[in-house]
Amino acid sequence: MDIRIDQPRGRRIRVYANGRFVAAYTLGQVRPYVYPVLTPSGLPVTEECPVDHPHHQSVWLGQDEVNGHNLWINGAGAGRVAGGAPVAVVGETPDGPAAIFRHELLWEAPDGTPLLRERRVTAITPAPAATLIDVVSERSPAAGPVVLGATKEAGFGLRVHDALDEQDGGTLVNDRGRQGEAGTFDQEADWIDYWGHLGDCAAGIALFPHPENPRHPWFTRAYGIVLANHNRFRSDTLEPGQVLRLRWRVAAHDGSTEAADVAGLYAGYLQAGRGGLDRALALRE
Repeated sequence: MDIRIDQPRGRRIRVYANGRFVAAYTLGQVRPYVYPVLTPSGLPVTEECPVDHPHHQSVWLGQDEVNGHNLWINGAGAGRVAGGAPVAVVGETPDGPAAIFRHELLWEAPDGTPLLRERRVTAITPAPAATLIDVVSERSPAAGPVVLGATKEAGFGLRVHDALDEQDGGTLVNDRGRQGEAGTFDQEADWIDYWGHLGDCAAGIALFPHPENPRHPWFTRAYGIVLANHNRFRSDTLEPGQVLRLRWRVAAHDGSTEAADVAGLYAGYLQAGRGGLDRALALRE
């Protein structure tokens, strides 16, 4: 498969597979995120800036309560995750060729005070069964200790396309078979999938936290957010030199949870981990 990383146009760095647009690494004014995200058949499955929560930016990482500062919302009173241009290369992963973005980031308070340094790798792999997005994040204090306070507004999130959410007839399901916000909110699970219909076509997007991440209850809503947040009910204190390493995979798929074999996609994530995914996604080349 021929993977092409386009030159940035505006704030988007587009990724193509055999000439087909699959996703873009977007350099937002507040944080980087992945948008749009297309399934193998080309269906868009996320929202970039929904009117009810404009800080829910497709596939993103954010955090309230960083030494008391808010790096979750956008706008007045919020901090930001700043960085220059990422280093973008085409590389090989256990799942096939991928566009790999390595990004040095600085989490800043509203007044510009550095709080956290982050090294992040985002790999976009246009696999036959799903468009895969792997993210590796390593955060450490920029100066003194940093407290990541307990909050519901933190973590690695997805905001699904409006037509896919539960309020519009979509299905939210976890690996235990529990469904809907009522069945998945504040429950533990290995993965969650959100799927529905775009016109006559079924499509969805699943989130797989790495099994070595801290376990957490899931934050899910019928309006379309899925959030993996281990600081939901606990705080973490990072001392200078200490590193918080977290990993996730996103799978944008055609069809329902069952038709796409999301359970099999999750098993594939675990297999890729045993097959050298960490080496492929090294934070430094």
